Amino acid sequence: MRSLLSHGLGSSVVKFAFVAVFCLPLTPLSAQSLETRQQAGGVLDRAVVVGEYLYQSQGMTLSAWHLQASGAPTFAGISEAVPGTVTGLTVLGGELFVCWRNQDLAGGLSRFSLTDPARPSYLGDLAYSESSFRDPQSVAAVGSLLYLADGEGGGLFVIDPADPENATVAVAFFFADEMVVEGARLTAWARNLIGGLQVTLFDVSTPSTPMQLASFDGGQMLRGAVDDGRFAAVGPDGLKIFDTSDPTDITQSFHDASVANSVPLSVQINGSVLFFGVADGLHVWDISTPASAVEATVVSAPTSRTMGAVFQQTKGSPTAYFMTETGRGLRFDLSSPLAPVLESAWDLPVGADSTAVAVVDGVAYVADFYSGLRLASASSVGQSLGRLDGSGGLNAFEDLTVVGKHTFLADWGSGLVIVDTSNAAAPNQVGALPLAFPNAVDVSGDLAFLVSSTNGGNFYVVDVQDVSHPMSLSTTAIGQGADVLVHGGFVLVADQGFGAGAGLRIFDVSAPSSPTQLGHYTDCGAIFALAAQGNLVYAVCSDGFLDVVDISTPASPVRVGRFEDPVSFSGGRGVVMSGDRVTAALGTGLRIFDVAGGGDPVLLESIPLPSWVRSLSRDDLGGVWIAAGLDGLYHLAEPSLFTDGFESGDVSAWSVTVP
Repeated sequence: MRSLLSHGLGSSVVKFAFVAVFCLPLTPLSAQSLETRQQAGGVLDRAVVVGEYLYQSQGMTLSAWHLQASGAPTFAGISEAVPGTVTGLTVLGGELFVCWRNQDLAGGLSRFSLTDPARPSYLGDLAYSESSFRDPQSVAAVGSLLYLADGEGGGLFVIDPADPENATVAVAFFFADEMVVEGARLTAWARNLIGGLQVTLFDVSTPSTPMQLASFDGGQMLRGAVDDGRFAAVGPDGLKIFDTSDPTDITQSFHDASVANSVPLSVQINGSVLFFGVADGLHVWDISTPASAVEATVVSAPTSRTMGAVFQQTKGSPTAYFMTETGRGLRFDLSSPLAPVLESAWDLPVGADSTAVAVVDGVAYVADFYSGLRLASASSVGQSLGRLDGSGGLNAFEDLTVVGKHTFLADWGSGLVIVDTSNAAAPNQVGALPLAFPNAVDVSGDLAFLVSSTNGGNFYVVDVQDVSHPMSLSTTAIGQGADVLVHGGFVLVADQGFGAGAGLRIFDVSAPSSPTQLGHYTDCGAIFALAAQGNLVYAVCSDGFLDVVDISTPASPVRVGRFEDPVSFSGGRGVVMSGDRVTAALGTGLRIFDVAGGGDPVLLESIPLPSWVRSLSRDDLGGVWIAAGLDGLYHLAEPSLFTDGFESGDVSAWSVTVP
């Protein structure tokens, strides 16, 4: 789906494309000819403050931030990745414990040393369960023990970090999205199969044997928070506050159904103040008298800054830290808790949901579904160079192509977006054209080509000679567009539709206002990604095939080779070429092929990964770049002579002060 090729009808471009298709979960990396050199970004889940440092989980890594007396924290670095997406984070005995899950239900619990607080060091995993299915949701420290909620793996585990193999199951089949310990009380909650929030209270005065005190239904809720005998939840049922001080008599103190239209991404209670972050800002409620709780204010910073996904603050401190889905950190002054003041904002590494990446002249260009266009140093992707948020705050960039000083983006939410990226520190949108749900883009000369799949697919041709005023030239109905590639005087379209509409479409665009489909290859059904060289096209198919298609006669494309993955029933989301080598995402990971013979691809190597691949790219040094969505961004390269598993650098320029 992404090709890093010089190709086209006129000028050369650097291209990457995103396609929204299913692909199998992948397993952890092993020693290969390519190793993971860098990893950053991904979904924000948990954060903890330990002394002068804030540790933020992002995808499969932790970023470390040195808190300052005023202003934004300074970036210390990115930890070594765990083998899945982080779901829980806690501190015990000077160590960080991180639980994580992956798509094949082979999750785990990892530990990191904080001997050097600026550089948390990976110490290994705790073998707490012999189950072949493990899917931990949260972890909490209770005394000298750890509580791990893993319903798939067995239930609520009580773990001694010094002897994890003798962990016990306190409650079987127990699930908890979050667990909070307050003194001798543990409060845990999780959404059930019908959307209700189930809340359970435990007495943990004897940590080795937690005793269940009570359980209650919090209603149709999405997020919850607990503090000092009060439990609050926000979701489709609105805002509810429960008095949990007496487990034998839990009562609902407050309900405001008018909050039901809010989709909370974070909820926290601090003393007599309730915070929850939604798309329009940070909502602040006075709950000093729970029965008559009232909204005090809404901090309506730009949407890109207030769609809070994670909230973290140190109790007793007048400062609060929000981490947002749009890839920003926010610092609030809580001297007046009911009127928080936004002091500063800073960029988090790469973004929260990377969909495409291209690397040109030492700069990584990353399209992110939540945080727009991100530019970073290719040699140290944690070092942000610049960003551009999507139009209208939607940020739904799904694909990009870099041509000279301009970056062309397929914005699912608005259409084609053209950005001047000649100054990486200050990318500037110079043009846009409304189109319906584009998800892939390629450019050649004065023409841009896009495809869409939502609500029926289209193939768009756009005149971009004047980048400030792009003009639509034609729209052609197709099945469901997945990838688009200019090659050999033609435009190739990967169609992931169903039935006869799927396959490889070959268009003649010599008359761009009326493109003509010359040929249609359908031997492997839906196609998700394309690469090409000479008369041969390499197509990643939905059934796990890599097909080699000869298009020397465009009207009659014919298969001349095929690799059928023996362990995959699903295609991947990317294919790239370098000389006579093809790297493709097929089912369970990356496959590297020798295609010098021109017939069936010869498998040279398989590289498993712990993430779904959303796009692939190659850089000038032969490195492979992977946009892995909520798991962040990977950079794979030949083994290095040294690595410490921790990326750091002087990135003080990241932070900005918000007036």
